[in-house]
Amino acid sequence: MSNNAFEYLKNNNELFKLYNELIRKLDSLPRLKIRKRNSYLKTVVLCNRKNFACISLLDDSSSIMNKSFRIAFNMGEEINDNRVQLIPQHQPSDFVYYVTIKKKSDIDIQLIDWLKQSYDKAK
Repeated sequence: MSNNAFEYLKNNNELFKLYNELIRKLDSLPRLKIRKRNSYLKTVVLCNRKNFACISLLDDSSSIMNKSFRIAFNMGEEINDNRVQLIPQHQPSDFVYYVTIKKKSDIDIQLIDWLKQSYDKAK
């Protein structure tokens, strides 16, 4: 697995540390692949056999640009948590959420569990 996919974060040491912490906590997932998403700048995709999560920097218009990134992931069930935002979907049985990561404590057991569930769903 290549951890250089988010290499443009190397200019932002704190954000690069957060990204590496997230990847370290997911490293036990078999067949985890990290790929740059060529169609979008500053975005990587986490894959199993299918994509299960997308990590991206916030766009330039955001006041917190380069201070956080977002993780979007798929779930088969509804999540009720105030830090999770639902992305509207057309299929009622498939939910896409995103979480903004600003500090190390945002990468907690609950987030890793959601990402592992999304990974399992992508098999």
